[in-house]
Amino acid sequence: MKTLRSSSVPRRNKVWNQLRLSSLLAMFLILAQVMPAWANSAPNLGPITANPSTPIPFDYPDPVVLTAQFTDADPADTHYITINWDDGTSCVAHGLAADTSGDEYCSIDNTLDTITASHRYSVPGVYAPSISLATEGQTQGGKDGGAYRYVVVVDDTKGHIKGTGGQSPSYPYNQFNSSDGPSQLGFTVGYNSNGTFRTNSRVRFVLADAALNTVFSFSAAYTNFNWMVIDGAHALLSGTGSVNNVAGYTFVLAIIDGDLQNPPGADRYRLQIRTPSGNLYYDNELSPPRDILLFDPTTQIEGGQIAIADAPGMASAASTPSSELVLVGNVPQPVIARAGFDQSLFLPSLSD
Repeated sequence: MKTLRSSSVPRRNKVWNQLRLSSLLAMFLILAQVMPAWANSAPNLGPITANPSTPIPFDYPDPVVLTAQFTDADPADTHYITINWDDGTSCVAHGLAADTSGDEYCSIDNTLDTITASHRYSVPGVYAPSISLATEGQTQGGKDGGAYRYVVVVDDTKGHIKGTGGQSPSYPYNQFNSSDGPSQLGFTVGYNSNGTFRTNSRVRFVLADAALNTVFSFSAAYTNFNWMVIDGAHALLSGTGSVNNVAGYTFVLAIIDGDLQNPPGADRYRLQIRTPSGNLYYDNELSPPRDILLFDPTTQIEGGQIAIADAPGMASAASTPSSELVLVGNVPQPVIARAGFDQSLFLPSLSD
């Protein structure tokens, strides 16, 4: 008796071979898609540093120099960079030898994986220059970028800021403390033509609890201001002051004069105070945490007004409101009295 062979075995082998072929073809198509990414991986840009890193006067004799390192998984790649100086100018380099004898240049060294760029700022302001890095073959996508915050350019020959008002909602003001009471801010700060601060320049701030008891009071005078920069409707002031009569606290005050915006908007401010050891003590825009020199405060001032006068590019103080900044509500006068401040310090006049 003959044994009949099953015809399903060759059929199964044929189906199996077809499946293996289909799998290999699918793997090949996947590899064909990812191989270019392996062969031309995107570079990684390291931290950007600036020299000088401290605020500079607008007539500073030397340019600002940016430097950065980068890495690339493919050592055969060549790269190009685009520098945006944040003042309407830019620079592009393709790894070629650069003339570094002047003030304006950018260069990229594909051997040492370094980037160097130089630029002169002549207009006061707060700038965040950025670097975009890509391989020569990545004209579309694949770019890696970063920004340096911030290059601060100061004109210490003119400029006057003043304001009063506060904030009423409940909010945390550092990692450990919060207040359910209002706050009150008053400031008048101006430059003399010789680059010194006017002797009547001062900043005062009071935070109260729900019972209108003083949580803390902050004060700073002209002798302890570092610099002030005015850029259109924005201004930034840096210095040191005292909290509850204890000296050594650093602060940054950022303001927006809404009348100078186009279109006009609300007056806004941000005050950040740090302890002598550098820890955050107070920030009215604590959440979410933001860079100390961020130039766009979002907190609208209540019960008062902010004004910028005699700034670079302004004809005169007449371009700002002519009325005095008067304390209207928000924080009752007893709060200021208990903080040990003269109420007149919260009534800065435009004629100061």
